Amino acid sequence: MLNELQPDVRKLLDLVRKMENFDATLAAARAAGKPLEPAEAALDERKRMELESMHLLEKWGI
Repeated sequence: MLNELQPDVRKLLDLVRKMENFDATLAAARAAGKPLEPAEAALDERKRMELESMHLLEKWGI
């Protein structure tokens, strides 16, 4: 089971790190008074990462 869990945990951590970076970048720009308008493709990718992370959380009951 650990051999199956380990890659999913790594993937989940990577997804969370990328989402955090994306969100923090937008928040910092907004706080600096220069809000960014991300491209539609970037928003789609952010949503995909969120859905994938939710799937992994549900898969392992976390």
